[in-house]
Amino acid sequence: MGMNLTLKHVKQVGPGRYEFRRRVPEAVREAIGKGEFKRVFEASSPAAVAREHARVSAEFDRLVASAGAALRDTSPRTPRETAQVNRKRAEELLAGVRGPEDEEAKRDLLADLLAEEGADPALYRAVRMPEEPLPQHTLEDARKLYLAEHIRADGKEHRKEELSLDRVFDRLRAALGAEVVRTTGLGALRREDAKKVRDYLMRLPKRGGGTISPATVHRDWKLIVAVVNFGLREFDLMGKAANPFASMPIPGATSGVTVSAAERRDAMPDEVAAKVLERLPPVLALIWRILAGTGCRPAEVTGLRVEDVKLDHSIPHVCIFPNEVRSLKTRSSHRRVPLIGDALEAAREAVEAAGGSAYLFATYATPQGPLAVSSTLMRTVREERQNPRQTVHSLRHRMKDRLRDAGVDKAAQDLVLGHAADSVGEAYGGAEGRLRVAHRALSAALRGDAEGQREG
Repeated sequence: MGMNLTLKHVKQVGPGRYEFRRRVPEAVREAIGKGEFKRVFEASSPAAVAREHARVSAEFDRLVASAGAALRDTSPRTPRETAQVNRKRAEELLAGVRGPEDEEAKRDLLADLLAEEGADPALYRAVRMPEEPLPQHTLEDARKLYLAEHIRADGKEHRKEELSLDRVFDRLRAALGAEVVRTTGLGALRREDAKKVRDYLMRLPKRGGGTISPATVHRDWKLIVAVVNFGLREFDLMGKAANPFASMPIPGATSGVTVSAAERRDAMPDEVAAKVLERLPPVLALIWRILAGTGCRPAEVTGLRVEDVKLDHSIPHVCIFPNEVRSLKTRSSHRRVPLIGDALEAAREAVEAAGGSAYLFATYATPQGPLAVSSTLMRTVREERQNPRQTVHSLRHRMKDRLRDAGVDKAAQDLVLGHAADSVGEAYGGAEGRLRVAHRALSAALRGDAEGQREG
């Protein structure tokens, strides 16, 4: 069977067998350990070839992104890392010493040679005193471990979380000093250090004047506490050292009252949404129209495959499920969302524009795609809004308000927006039943009354 579409980096190598080959960028070849990426897959139709091509392409992108992210972390070594490097180097050099059979004599001979050559005193020390305890783990050690084993634990690059970690630690270094963060052991940090960081954050200026809000300080603080707790646990320091950042009061952050997401953002007025749409380039305009008409999250739309868009179904809809380039926030986010009105027209236009691509918006079908879309959309929103509490996410609040104003019950609202618990989904029966309920709810919201939610 020959392919009826042209895809980069793939060729047919036999009946139903295809090979994907792509050169690894020179900047990350050493980190990856090879100069070319190859995968062979089987597919029985052009559509299947496109799906497999998208899957393997995404795997390649993740591999390159992960290697590139590791190379970008060029922060100076901590004392413990330096000691470990010197200890390893000392053992390598010791293995090359010939003559004395006694290990202590070998170490003496090697140390004398290093002293004559004026080698690094730390390396000399590692040869002479192999049993010397390693320096304590520091905040910087905890940051690096949190990045490697928490944020990147799945082998993917999570740019938004990495940027948040970078931002918070830049602020930590500014408050305490870069050397304190890099060299001071976790067990040596005191409550006074934590208060110093808190007071620095509370005075931090923001764009447009004033200081950052207590809520922003609280958000950063939670990440600091999480990183230190992770380090204490993974470095086996629980019970030996306390987290000085834990339970630190942040004046004005909560005042004893939990601030909901709804209170932190306002729904977007129709006129603002329309002005934003007018200024967007074609692809982003299609994404905006689907977001506005479905209440979906940006990542849910940018990660759509063409096959996820069911235009020929009796109820046109999109299937929101995890795939190679996009995970989902919660299990309840797995759902089918009806397409009605302008969102349906936008989906039709997007499918036609996708051509032979497996993804509806191929440009943004990467792990970093949702962040790129949100950042670009947010720039336009800032220029058109009058209320600073309006963000891209305000489109979801807008849909939430419309559903509520139309008299749609909360369970059906949650089914549309991806908040529904398993028990809610089960109450509406199977997938087709849930789709009908969601269609009635959205129809009611977009008409402005509750008629669309009622049984026919």
